[in-house]
Amino acid sequence: MLATLATMFPTLSALRKDNDAAEARATESATGYRGITVKTLFLMRHAKSDWSDSAQSDFDRPLNKRGRSDTPRMATLFGPDGAEVDFILSSAASRARQTAELLIESSQLDVTSRFDEQLYLADSSTLSHAVRSADQKWESGLVVAHNPGMEDWLADLSSCQLRFPTAALACVQLNVGHWSDIVEGCGQLQWFVTPRLLKSVL
Repeated sequence: MLATLATMFPTLSALRKDNDAAEARATESATGYRGITVKTLFLMRHAKSDWSDSAQSDFDRPLNKRGRSDTPRMATLFGPDGAEVDFILSSAASRARQTAELLIESSQLDVTSRFDEQLYLADSSTLSHAVRSADQKWESGLVVAHNPGMEDWLADLSSCQLRFPTAALACVQLNVGHWSDIVEGCGQLQWFVTPRLLKSVL
């Protein structure tokens, strides 16, 4: 799918090249080639949620129609023709859980997933702390959580300050050999994609 998109839109061509390069560097780190050590981290804000029931708690709000359509669109960036992910860590809030579950289903990812209540409206430091406990054998992971934490986390990791709309996805190369080594400034933003961007080329 990324190959198809790359022929239609130059930004996604660069996206594919950056992702391939990040995966190549991760492979090199696993074999010790040139001494490069990196991890690849995907940051995703939950998809659009439903506000129609005023009596429903914020934690329990589900995805709305747009959220249910945006998530499969973003899922085209993963799977056999896209990026591989070793684990998914998600907020346990309904809208985040549904985003993660629909992403896995749509992309056919074979991945370990965990839903954590501590990630509900988590700040940057809490998100980093959660990822530090990931199994060190994993080379790539995806975190699904909330704003403003996601915007702050991306800025802390990569010094890139971007607006993070619902279902947006960032790929960050972490210049660390172990998840437990994550600190501020250890990452480089590889690419950033929104549902609106994908919709314009699909």
